[in-house]
Amino acid sequence: MIFSLNSTPLSSKGIVLSQDFQVSDRHPNGKSAFFMVVSQLVIILLGLIGAGYSFITMFSVPHSIPVLLTFLLVCTVIWMLVFSRKKAQVFLIPILLALPIPLGFLFWQELKNGFIVTANYIVYAINRQMNLQILDYIVEYPPTEYPYVATVFFLFVSFYLSFVLSWAVVKRHSFLIATLSTLPLLFGLIFTLIPSYLPMLMLIACWMSLFAMYPLKVRRKKQEKTQAFTSS
Repeated sequence: MIFSLNSTPLSSKGIVLSQDFQVSDRHPNGKSAFFMVVSQLVIILLGLIGAGYSFITMFSVPHSIPVLLTFLLVCTVIWMLVFSRKKAQVFLIPILLALPIPLGFLFWQELKNGFIVTANYIVYAINRQMNLQILDYIVEYPPTEYPYVATVFFLFVSFYLSFVLSWAVVKRHSFLIATLSTLPLLFGLIFTLIPSYLPMLMLIACWMSLFAMYPLKVRRKKQEKTQAFTSS
């Protein structure tokens, strides 16, 4: 930052500028803003798909892959758009968070049985791995409908998980929040149940990306507290 001074000596009032100056905020250019949005989208999807499919492959829960992946992408885009609207998000977030509740009552049977199917597959895997005899639960749907009801349950849970992870990445840039929100899905590791390597690597990539973004978060806070002086 360079100031041009008059040839006259400094007065008691301070520095005398030869030109007027104005205070302006620094905004990222279009390319850097686009790169940031794409990076955040990729990090969120890595976390959602990595955590979700680490859990699914750990317990071999049946589900519809195209439906779940499409839903995760749509949810991520929606939450990123919401968080980009600073004024509107105050109203949009509570509305969107409450939206699945009436849908949950509408699809209550599918949601309930999807939870039971998921719980049963967890029990099956633990019984097989640990030589236990934990009892499972009765499902009101035939086995051919297990992927359908389990997918309905996953969609319900994924909607709220996508909100938390999007908030952690877009608003907070928080490695801690992202880790705490996805780590519980790996509880099968306690029973030495190993997920597929690809989703596990995706989840680790999400964590490491957020960890690497921490210096950027600190730097951005410092930039917000300082103002750039430019000559008018």
